[in-house]
Amino acid sequence: MSLPKITVVNKHHKADGEYIGRGNPLGNQWTHLVSRFPDTIQVSTREEAVAQYQKWLQAEIDKCTPAVCDELNRLVNIAYQTGELKLQCFCAPKACHGDVIKQTILSAWE
Repeated sequence: MSLPKITVVNKHHKADGEYIGRGNPLGNQWTHLVSRFPDTIQVSTREEAVAQYQKWLQAEIDKCTPAVCDELNRLVNIAYQTGELKLQCFCAPKACHGDVIKQTILSAWE
């Protein structure tokens, strides 16, 4: 089967998609912005937030953390069934953890 079309879309723009932000098992706990969420970790840059998330996600996959792996599997099933997947966050089109999730799914697909 060919690779699915995966896009990261912005929730602020009323774009439909599978929400991957905070409150979701795949939400990014790192941010370069001041956050009202007590469980966030503030870092200096967007790039650092994405890099920290990438390390975290790989560690969660390696440990087979149920909530994370179940959510990734749910997203893969949507992509498999429909041939496409829209990941909804608040950062797109800027770089964000959605890009990491997208690449993780595509890499596993291959």
